[in-house]
Amino acid sequence: MRLILLLVLLGMPQVASAQGKTVCIDFESPLVSGTQWSNQQAGTTILSISGIDVKIQPFHKDSSSTFIGTAFIDDKPIILHPGQVIGGGVVNLLFDFRGANFTANEVRFTFTDTFSGGGRINFAVNGDGPRIGKLQSYPDLGGARVDVGTIEIRGGSISVVRIAGKIDTLEVGGEEFAIDDVCVLE
Repeated sequence: MRLILLLVLLGMPQVASAQGKTVCIDFESPLVSGTQWSNQQAGTTILSISGIDVKIQPFHKDSSSTFIGTAFIDDKPIILHPGQVIGGGVVNLLFDFRGANFTANEVRFTFTDTFSGGGRINFAVNGDGPRIGKLQSYPDLGGARVDVGTIEIRGGSISVVRIAGKIDTLEVGGEEFAIDDVCVLE
């Protein structure tokens, strides 16, 4: 049942909230595949879409080691998600929703961990973290409820994530990863 639900969510476009506003970032045109952000300072805004800033943050390998690698736009889609994604290696991306013209009460996104053997994933909501581990390890984070459906694939995993509650920021990253369809609902 979990696999069927995950596949339905992966294959279906994110729908608008019946009660309010929705903004989805799909990393398509005008963004160009191959665009890279390397050697950036922590906190550097690399994208700003509909008032939502995407910033570079350090990747936490463990409690004492941090790195800032590379983020990039890639045309290698996540399964059932055609088009471009934002990917990265040893870097975190912070999505700051406070500039949107509404309060984020729900965030949905698709995340692929492509590090063979299962990489370390960093995950934080509203500054609570980053936590190091698997996305599904943290059902409550930063005052929000986190629901994750994950399937293991050859060479990694695919997760559909839904966060409910007042969400100001989301930080996520890993050793090798891709993110698509970050949707913010009022």
